[in-house]
Amino acid sequence: MRKKLGQLLIEFRIITSEQLAEAVADQRRTGERLGSILIKKGYVTEEDLEYLLSRQLAVPAINLAKYEIPRELVSLVSERFMKKNYVVPVERDDKTLTVAMANPQDYRVIDELRFMTGLRVAPVVSSMYGIKQKLRQLFPKSEKWEDALDLKAQRELEIITPRRSSRVGRRTWRTPWSRPRRRRSSRS
Repeated sequence: MRKKLGQLLIEFRIITSEQLAEAVADQRRTGERLGSILIKKGYVTEEDLEYLLSRQLAVPAINLAKYEIPRELVSLVSERFMKKNYVVPVERDDKTLTVAMANPQDYRVIDELRFMTGLRVAPVVSSMYGIKQKLRQLFPKSEKWEDALDLKAQRELEIITPRRSSRVGRRTWRTPWSRPRRRRSSRS
């Protein structure tokens, strides 16, 4: 049976049991992964965490901060898939794609990658923190939301504003050029 990450951290005397308890309390409160919390608090380095994850899962580890990912590898897997599943393609041999994952035992993701790329997938472990950092580097966000909108597209946008209907609790949507609807009279 494999040991939990917290047990390994204490066993290797990287953190104290008090630091682990504090990080676990934060994990329960935020839902974030334990490793990411420990790195943010400065209790462990990314290298320490990757080494321990590698020992825990019996999978090779990789520090993504030291890797420059070629664009042709990034184009093999969609941005959405990488961000959703926290995976980063690292290397490609003839028929094998090496992929950094926070959970290299997630066989569903490995199978999807195999289907998507047509290549064998060799998972390596990396910290969630490292993967998120690399994804931010590979897919930077625009500084301003206005930059993301094309000015030509802005002219073609339709402005829709909510208004209250005469019926209680119902909303109808109105555009600037729409006319109020006439009620049909019910003839009995």
